[in-house]
Amino acid sequence: MKTVSNVNKIGLTLIFGSVLLFGGCTSQQSSVKPVVKKPISIKKVSNKEILWAKRNRQLLNAKSWVLDGKVAMRYKVDNWNFGVNWKQTGANNAVINIKNPFTGATVALITQNNNKVSLQAADGKIYQDTNAEKLLKRQAGIELPLSGLVYWARGIMAPQYKKGTFTLDSAGRPTQIVQENWLIKYPRYENASYNSLPKKIVLTRKKDAVYVKMIAKKWQAR
Repeated sequence: MKTVSNVNKIGLTLIFGSVLLFGGCTSQQSSVKPVVKKPISIKKVSNKEILWAKRNRQLLNAKSWVLDGKVAMRYKVDNWNFGVNWKQTGANNAVINIKNPFTGATVALITQNNNKVSLQAADGKIYQDTNAEKLLKRQAGIELPLSGLVYWARGIMAPQYKKGTFTLDSAGRPTQIVQENWLIKYPRYENASYNSLPKKIVLTRKKDAVYVKMIAKKWQAR
């Protein structure tokens, strides 16, 4: 009887131990929360952003263009008004004719052929440099961001500079671009198309107190 009692005790101990062991495992397993993967958020591209990308591709591929217009400029306390006829053929080849706004006579003729730039003044004298902006400022006293305007004048970002910021209208055209400390605004375009060219451009750079307004009277792009 004594032996049977001991066996029964051992059996009960094993049974209760098993119940506690499996019960403990069940309790631990239930405390582990299942890992729920968060859905990957995909940014939706708006229609105007698609049109903006399309605009950039098309206008960057148009290497040749002609702009005929007029410019009003203020630099600190000095003011200038002049006509401009700008013929661009490629990124580094251009002929810019700066004209008297009343008579149409040439004030300065800038010719750029890659890194060779010449400026012919009204008196016929020719000056040369490797940078059109520096040459124009030194000889005519006019400070214009010509390398940026090759692109900004058409309402696209200048790829040679660090990426700036822009604001788009519903047609995917910029209402303003900020790049290289210049703020370029576009109050008017030729028409309502996404790839239309600006009719009016306003450039400002606060740190140098520069204000430039360009009115495009005629565009030719190829």
